[in-house]
Formats: sequence, structure tokens, C-alpha cells
Amino acid sequence: MTQARLIWLNLLGLLAICAVLLFAFADQIIYGDIPCPLCILQRAGFIAAGTGLALNLGFGIRPSHYATMILGALVVAGVATRQILLHIVPGTGAYGNPFLGLHFYTWSFIVSVLIISGGAILLAYDRQFVVSDPLRSPAASRCWQWAPSGADLSRKWRFDGPALRRRTLPRRSDTLHALAIVWEHPRQHGLPGKSVLEARHTQFLNQCS
Repeated sequence: MTQARLIWLNLLGLLAICAVLLFAFADQIIYGDIPCPLCILQRAGFIAAGTGLALNLGFGIRPSHYATMILGALVVAGVATRQILLHIVPGTGAYGNPFLGLHFYTWSFIVSVLIISGGAILLAYDRQFVVSDPLRSPAASRCWQWAPSGADLSRKWRFDGPALRRRTLPRRSDTLHALAIVWEHPRQHGLPGKSVLEARHTQFLNQCS
């Protein structure tokens, strides 16, 4: 699944939650179906779930945003279950007008279960959270195979720069930091002349291309 499809899925989910809230407000305004305190809590839970999806669209897809969506849906499910249990006994009546044979709090429970299930499915696709590292690309891998390691350099030279005083270089990435320090005055650190370093740098860039 591509990143673009994930964005579209998040957008469709946000639009679906907005449609649920708009339908509830329309029923309240047009038909005078005043919401009870439990209904208001369910709406707040839907808003929290939609906020998680909106964060994915605005700031990038992250597990914390999916967690916000799932927690909001859990609030909706818990409050809706409470309201269902209040009217589960036959003959005790119900609150509000039914829609397609079910009351709004029952529909809220169904929609919240769908949101939780969808969030769990999206979380299972863990490749969406992998941040691409340019240093791990195939071209960069060829460069690191060619470049000398910091340990190889440390066996030949010791660097007395402010950040590398009497320290060895344990990683290949530190090679670039060391070269940056000694680039202007290479002979003071026992390295070849600057022209030789420039030639090696050009050769290194050619290996990366």
C-alpha cells in the first residue's frame, strides 16, 4: 500500500466521521431531537477520533495519531454501551428517534467498532512509519564499501581537533567529520596535501554517482 493511498484512506475516514456528526446535528436541528449528556459525550469521542485522522493529514502519519483516533472511538464505544444497557430491558422505552430500525446510540457503537477495527488494520501496516534514510540507499552503500572506515584511519593518524582530541573514529560516518576538521591544514595532521585530498574526494564522489 502506497503512502498516497494511506492519505486517501485517512481522508475518507475523516469525511465519514464528519458525515456522522453532521447527520446528528441535522437531526437535532430539523427534528428537534435534543441530545442527552451521553449523546454529547459520544459526539466528543467522534471529534477526538476525527482529530487523530486530521493530524495524520496535517502532520504526517504517526502511531500517536492513530492512537488518538482509537482512544476517541473507545470513548464512543464505552458511552454508547452504557446508553444501550440503560434501555436493553424490554418495555423500558428508548431515547430519540430510530434510524433504519436502530437508535443513534446503537449506531454510534457500530461505527466506533468500525473505527477501532480500521485503526488496528492501518497500524498493522508498519511500513508507513519507516523513515527513509538516504545513507541506506544502494548508491550510499557502494560509497561506504569504498570509503575507509574510521578504525582504519585511526590506526594511521590521530586527530587533535577540538572535538576529536586523542580520540579514535569508531564509525565510518565519523570519517567525514574528521576530514572536515583537517581539510584546511592536512599536513599538520600527517595527511597528504590538499590537492591529493581533493583528488580523493573527487574519486569518492565518482564512486557515488
